[in-house]
Amino acid sequence: TFSLELKMIIPLPTDAFFLEKAMELAKRHANALFDYAVTGDVKMLLAVQRPLTTVQDENGDNVLHLAIIHLHMELVKNLLEVIANMNTAAVLNVRNDLYQTPLHLAVITRQAGIVRALLGAGADVNLLDRHGNSVFHLAAQQGDEVALSTLLQHKEASVMRDLPNGDGLTVLHLAVIANSIPCLRLLLAVGVDVNIQEQKSGRTALHLAIEQGNISMAGCLLLEGDAFVDSVTYDGTTPLHIAAGRGSTKLAALLKAAGADPHIENFEPLFEEEDIKDNESEKIIPGTTPLDMATSWEVYDILSSKLCKSKAASEHLLIKGNMKDLNEDVKLQLYKLLEVPDLTKSWSMLAQKLGLGILNNAFRLSPSPSKTLLDNYEVSGGTVKELINALREMDYPEAVEIIEKRITSSSQSKQEKTKNDVLPLCDLPSPRTEQADEIRNFKFQDAESICDSGVEISLHKLSFTYSESFTNKTSINLKKKASGYGQDNSLPGKIEVT
Repeated sequence: TFSLELKMIIPLPTDAFFLEKAMELAKRHANALFDYAVTGDVKMLLAVQRPLTTVQDENGDNVLHLAIIHLHMELVKNLLEVIANMNTAAVLNVRNDLYQTPLHLAVITRQAGIVRALLGAGADVNLLDRHGNSVFHLAAQQGDEVALSTLLQHKEASVMRDLPNGDGLTVLHLAVIANSIPCLRLLLAVGVDVNIQEQKSGRTALHLAIEQGNISMAGCLLLEGDAFVDSVTYDGTTPLHIAAGRGSTKLAALLKAAGADPHIENFEPLFEEEDIKDNESEKIIPGTTPLDMATSWEVYDILSSKLCKSKAASEHLLIKGNMKDLNEDVKLQLYKLLEVPDLTKSWSMLAQKLGLGILNNAFRLSPSPSKTLLDNYEVSGGTVKELINALREMDYPEAVEIIEKRITSSSQSKQEKTKNDVLPLCDLPSPRTEQADEIRNFKFQDAESICDSGVEISLHKLSFTYSESFTNKTSINLKKKASGYGQDNSLPGKIEVT
């Protein structure tokens, strides 16, 4: 009995060991508290708790995750100093339940200073979150050019910058979707593949910029990135298909000026197979071109670069005509006048007056901004009359005088022509059927509806596919169908062959 009671009173050897360790730990914490009181340096407190920095809470977050989430930048820096002599990877690169590292959270919360601090401490840039996003993807998605610039300087950036995430999007694609031109320029500067396709439908960055309706972004990709203007998706769709289907005259003009081909067919059938006559041996159904998808005649005219001219040969012909009526000598003089330092008389001011100011960033990057401006204005269907009015608003009589001299000279030469002169027929788009000659020889009965080009105005009420979808029928109902992109519009009409 005596020996039993003695065991209950005297601690076991193991209990004594833990008691000793507890006393030592308490003494260390007490000394740390004293040191903190003397120095005011919080690292004195953190140092004794260094082994606990690897502990994670119920969400998988460690102390670094939480400090970053709550925007405690100084605390993060102090923690990084404290764990410097430890196995830092166990703290820096630990992932929470969402597979986010502290570096992921620093980018998401747009704390560029913490991003730099974590990279300096050795954080891994190759780790992906649950959506397959690297820190590069997240920075572009946020439109954070400061964080992205810091990340792109990392030695392993070249491996990650063209890597697709779980949605098949690269860093470049996400920058375009975020409408971040600064991020886009950073990526172009380091040499990302500007024509790389996202993996779901094969769209390039240019396709995405057109879908976003961002003219500046599209111009930057074309001018700075030298993007391929006729890149196609998995179904053969070009950026011009999208611009035409959405009825954007400015985007269509930009792409056309960059050399986009309006005759490229995608894989969407232009018409249904049952519309073909049964006795035809070859049932080849053409695809849909941007011309077929145009939702307005303004877009169609831009794509075809054919604008009807006035029938009357009056002295005001050039003023009402298009920009092609100005010869190269006149344009060269205008280029020179518009390159002056005076902003009130510069090309940028003229662009604002002509409604093209949104493209100024793109124009500024070209070798001759004034030439690029006037070329785009011409392609978009601009008139000399509007140009003169804009120059007058700018109080630029020298430029107006150059154009008016050309008008006067042209007017005198036109007065020598016969009054019965008829302007030639506007060229039709390149046909894809054997009925092309028949289309060009159509006669229209209503003289009042004749455009000066010789083409009946009522024809403009028909489908934009009229020259591509004729069969041998003498009476044909046409229907425009542009599914996928843009709107589903039906423009019914009937053409009688004479």
